[in-house]
Amino acid sequence: MHLFPVRKPSIGLSLTSRTVTAVKLAPWPWPWRRRRILALKQHSFASELVRLSTEEHNISDIAAFAKNLRALLGPSRATPVALSLPNQCAHIALLNFDVLPENPAECASLVRWRLEKDLQIPVVDCRIAYRIFVLPAEDTLSDFSKYRMLVAAIQTNVLTQYEQVCELAELVPVDVGIQALQLFDLSQAMIDQDDEWFFVSFLEDYFFFVAMRHGCPFLMRSKPLPSAPAQRQRELLASIQYYDELRASMGAKPQASQRSLFILGSDYTLSAEHITPTNEGSPPLALEVALTDSHRINVRSITKDFFPISWPASDIHWTSGLSAMAALSTP
Repeated sequence: MHLFPVRKPSIGLSLTSRTVTAVKLAPWPWPWRRRRILALKQHSFASELVRLSTEEHNISDIAAFAKNLRALLGPSRATPVALSLPNQCAHIALLNFDVLPENPAECASLVRWRLEKDLQIPVVDCRIAYRIFVLPAEDTLSDFSKYRMLVAAIQTNVLTQYEQVCELAELVPVDVGIQALQLFDLSQAMIDQDDEWFFVSFLEDYFFFVAMRHGCPFLMRSKPLPSAPAQRQRELLASIQYYDELRASMGAKPQASQRSLFILGSDYTLSAEHITPTNEGSPPLALEVALTDSHRINVRSITKDFFPISWPASDIHWTSGLSAMAALSTP
């Protein structure tokens, strides 16, 4: 969501209900060189300052929030920034279309109509951003629409508060996005484009899952999720199983080659976590064993070295700044 035609920002801000994290990037290096982060800072909020909601105001005291930003960034004047907003303040959806209008205004109207009709998302006073994906002609799955669309919808009263905070802090929000979609974009750029692959993020106790087929999102699931490992894994396994059932219902042949699952989580360790099997009395299974045996999936944990980024030495965990970095890398 590009709001102002000014110079590209070098500062990314990632907001949660508890903290704001700032990333400052060095100027672009020569092609194929790693991006270098000059500063990684974080500031914690007082309790009750932010309450995340898709419908109601998120910020109880805009002036106090702006004071937190100024304390984090120091004196500034009309500084352009890129924002990464919490997933819980927006609606995220995946829509499919057989045809799309060529006129952008008609297309936007169609998206609004589908959000309200199919998903009961109120769009009367919403700002909407979307990205269109086109299924290749060689994909022969029956009933699979040609166009897929990842959509983010945020109520104007919610977004306006974040804009007002930036204005009070003398910041210009050039780019505004939603964390899960920005992290997906950043990770996708680093992933080899196999015919089928999966991405899941567990950051900030939020589950965001995308199943990709021929470069096109086939299934998307998102929801707040407690950090209990067993519950996260059950949700992940259920999503992959549902994806395979959808493929089968549309005439896809059983998967012959191995697929990859890319997992992003601040404390996610594949070898230490287990799932509880459905058969009573059976021992717990490690996640990678369950997926490899039944779904032919290669489980890959996304680590700091996954991205071509040079991080500074810091007590702040690198994933805390990742969505701020992703905001700066928005296409």
